[in-house]
Amino acid sequence: MSGSAPELLAYRQMHDETNVAAATLVALSEFERTPVPTNTRGQELEIHGLIQRGRFLEDRGLLLARALRYMAARGVRCELRHDPGRTARLRERLHAEGCTQDLVFLEDLGRPGFQPLVLEHDLLAGSSLLLLEARAAFRRLPLHVLLVRPSPDGHALQIMNSLDGLNYSLSRDEVASHLNCPIHFGASYLAGGLYLFTGVAVRLGIENAPAAEHHAEQL
Repeated sequence: MSGSAPELLAYRQMHDETNVAAATLVALSEFERTPVPTNTRGQELEIHGLIQRGRFLEDRGLLLARALRYMAARGVRCELRHDPGRTARLRERLHAEGCTQDLVFLEDLGRPGFQPLVLEHDLLAGSSLLLLEARAAFRRLPLHVLLVRPSPDGHALQIMNSLDGLNYSLSRDEVASHLNCPIHFGASYLAGGLYLFTGVAVRLGIENAPAAEHHAEQL
């Protein structure tokens, strides 16, 4: 994209703010539960308008929590996965950088429990994952969601990054290496950007939809 520095900054900020909505739209479309057409550019703005409240805050999980409720109301089961040890190390890293703010996104998501993500069990045919990542930054925690699905042949994983709208094909080992990369190593390259896994993910599926609605009400 060409343009002046302010135009480029505004373009990037728009995509940061609509990141959750874009991932939500694609996930609903692939589950055939989307309420809006996906063949027109910018349709994620309609969902963003429904889940955004007030000023956008890059380190909060409010948008994701509302997106999960939105998906649950359309029959998508949303199951939180959380590695508390990894999140604790992320908190320590931020404090070491001089950031005194706590990880508020955990409160926004209803303080997810102690069931870490296990790719072999949580990402099977018919399911998807939302990885809650942190973009590379210093003394900040700008959150970013990546949508992960098994490839049609089942031999690889496809990661959709709303930043460029592309699908990246990676092996399970490559994704697992990113998820397990030590926090003190900092952000690592994944699907078009530098990200650090926060330890929080959401497993999406369409089985047992009523249970999903009950779970989302508690977020």
